[in-house]
Amino acid sequence: MSWNYSAQNDLADYVQNAPKEAPEGKRSYGERMKEERAAMTALYSRAFQEIWGDEQGYKKFLDILERFTLSPVEGSLGAGVQNAALIYKQRPDAVCLKTFSEYGERNVKIRKHSVAVDIFVPHTVEREGKPVTYYNPMKVFDISQTDAKIHLPERPVWCELEVLQAVANTECFAIDITEELPDGVDAAYIPQINEVWVRDGLNAPDTTVAMLTEFAHYQLAQAKDYTRSPESVFVACSTAYVLAEHYGLDTKEMNFPQEAFPPLKETGAIKEVLSAVASVSKKVALKIDKELGTLDLAQEKDYEASR
Repeated sequence: MSWNYSAQNDLADYVQNAPKEAPEGKRSYGERMKEERAAMTALYSRAFQEIWGDEQGYKKFLDILERFTLSPVEGSLGAGVQNAALIYKQRPDAVCLKTFSEYGERNVKIRKHSVAVDIFVPHTVEREGKPVTYYNPMKVFDISQTDAKIHLPERPVWCELEVLQAVANTECFAIDITEELPDGVDAAYIPQINEVWVRDGLNAPDTTVAMLTEFAHYQLAQAKDYTRSPESVFVACSTAYVLAEHYGLDTKEMNFPQEAFPPLKETGAIKEVLSAVASVSKKVALKIDKELGTLDLAQEKDYEASR
């Protein structure tokens, strides 16, 4: 871009004679941001209410949450439950969200008539010597709305036995095979002795789902006020679904019937449960990912040694 110096110099009189007050009806930047934030809050609140009790809608939301919070494409924005709800309402098939300027830096053009997706983007500043993070409204576009050739990295897919081995290798809790569990229960985390009891004779897929669910209960139990309540059960089952998606496991049989949802009406209470799902999923995934990385490295070494 080049400057028009003549026009810039002529601007002096215009600026000097500009009105002392903003024209009536013209909003300040702060006012516009406040209005935009309020509209976005209303949008994600509607999404929370919409998915609560709706199995298919809830699964779609969890898919988005996993895609942008646990397994984001490098450089993509959109992490967090509020953003997952905003993406759900605006562009649920999005896979990589960036700003206009970020695409511009890579000489990627956004197609005409593309509608931006409104999300919150963290911005950290220093206040009195301490970092403070604000979440500002931002307009972003999905890579499918650009002229870029879409070559998304392949996500690793793990088999159930590899995930189970990684869970065991974390050594967060002991694992005991038993026939003493109540009917209909495949596994149970016992906080008093820090053990997961697993039903004898389960196949690999059922064992994996049960272990991921109980790993979530283990993580929840790190809080002092933990109890195995309908709400914590729902958080643990939701976490297991997110983790299964993260590791490329089959989630078709993992269901969320209407009666499984805690009877919550307030948006804030629903958001609190969903935030717990996001937090627990991320903490458990970090532990398992570390062990899967070690396992993958060991397999590569074995392969090289066998050649």
